[in-house]
Order: sequence, then structure tokens, then C-alpha cells
Amino acid sequence: MSELGTDSVSSSLRNAMEEVRRLRSLVNRTLPLLDAARRGRLLEAASLIRKNPRVLQEMHQGLKRLVDARSMPRAEQDIKEAIAEAKLKYKDALERAFAKAGISFTGVWPTYLLWDALELQVDLDRERVRIVTGRLPSLDIPQIVRTSRRLLEELLARPFDPAAFATILAGAYRRALDAQGGDWGDYVEIRKLFQKLAQRCGPSYTIRYFAIDLFRLFRASCAESVPVVVELRPAGAPASGIFVATSCGGYIGGVAIRPLTTMVQLGVPAPNGV
Repeated sequence: MSELGTDSVSSSLRNAMEEVRRLRSLVNRTLPLLDAARRGRLLEAASLIRKNPRVLQEMHQGLKRLVDARSMPRAEQDIKEAIAEAKLKYKDALERAFAKAGISFTGVWPTYLLWDALELQVDLDRERVRIVTGRLPSLDIPQIVRTSRRLLEELLARPFDPAAFATILAGAYRRALDAQGGDWGDYVEIRKLFQKLAQRCGPSYTIRYFAIDLFRLFRASCAESVPVVVELRPAGAPASGIFVATSCGGYIGGVAIRPLTTMVQLGVPAPNGV
């Protein structure tokens, strides 16, 4: 945020910095005398006093001048006001940076959905940004744009066949139903469904990939023939769900699947012999 709102604090900062520089010069001359006296090197202390007999008085006067000038309280107030102003401008600056980088976004400040796939949430109070499951301990806009682009490319560059994924997902759903008991159309916990799917897809298949593939399946179902209907149930709390960027939005806790064709056509046997 260094480029936002610095003009209004320039004058008070210059005055405060000048006072601090003068005080630092006095401190540098005073410390050797105090240190020598504290360590019992009194002859060395006497020599320093002979060189500058007013060093302690000047230090006292410098501190008094700093207090009387009230440059620090003014600088503090100006900095706080400038930070507040910069935070108001931050939203526009971030959105301009996304637009310039070619990253489309939807949502309402401070939460965005980038390319309909990646959730980003700005926390100005803590001065950090949350992206998916990670956090950036900074509000630095170029870093946010770079990280967002890298994650989006990682998530969306993988090939995706909606019909094939629907078949694999239905198989994982069937195995989850077998474990809990139930019929097609019953909800299973989304994290348990992911576990069954990861057993099929391998350890490199992450929750992040799963969330993106669910999003892709929803998007494809609007324009293509996908052999299943996937229904989502919101999570009671974010920790118990997975964020899925569908029209439902938010954190999903349960998933139910209903086939549009027979399980024989899908190549997926019905649960428990149904």
C-alpha cells in the first residue's frame, strides 16, 4: 500500500524525521559517556566530559524540544488518517490491478471470485489476504495478482472431461453410500466423498482440484449432456465444508447425486445392489 495516500503525511513526517535525526545524534554522543560510567570506567567518562562538557544537558534539552514540538503526535495522527484513506482507495486499486492483469472477477468487496474459480478475501484490519486455504501476510497488490494468476493457471490448466469426471464422481459417491448406507439422491459428507474420489484419482488429487472440478462440472452441465445431477448442501461451518464456486456459492458440506441415465450406462453399479 506504499503508493496510496502518502502526500497527506509528507510534511508531518519530514518534521518528525528531522527531530528524530537530531535526537539520534545526541544519543550517539551521550551513550558512550553513560556506558563508560556504568561500567566503572570513570577516567574514560571524565575524558568524554572534557571533550563535551554539556553533552548531558544537550541530551536533556533535545528530549524536551522533541516533547514540546509535538511533532510525533501530529505525525502519528496524520499517518493513521492516511492509512484509513489508503484503505478506502485499496478496493479500487486492487480491482484495477485485476482488470489490467486480465483476471475477471465477481463478488462484493471484500470477497471476490476470480475467473469463477478462486475465492479471494481481503482482510484490511489484519492486513492480509486469504486465497483458497492459504494466506498472504501482506496487502501488496502486485504480489496478490502474481499469486492469484499462478493458482488460477495451476487449477484451470488441467484437462477436464465433464462426462468422464461425472462417471468417476458417481463411482466415488456410490462407495460413500456403501459406507454409510443409503440410496441414490441421499446426501454424503463432501469430505468423505473427496476421500473416496482421491482413492481413485491418487494422492496428487487435492481438495483444491476437487472443488474446481465440481465447479467445472456445474458449468458444463449448463451446456453439455452430463449423465448426473449433482445437488449441494451448505456446510454448517467453513471448517466442515469445502468452498465450491457454483451458483450456490460458499462452503458445501454435503453432496447428493441423481443419475439422468441408468447406472449400467454410466458403468457404475447401484449401491448395495439397488
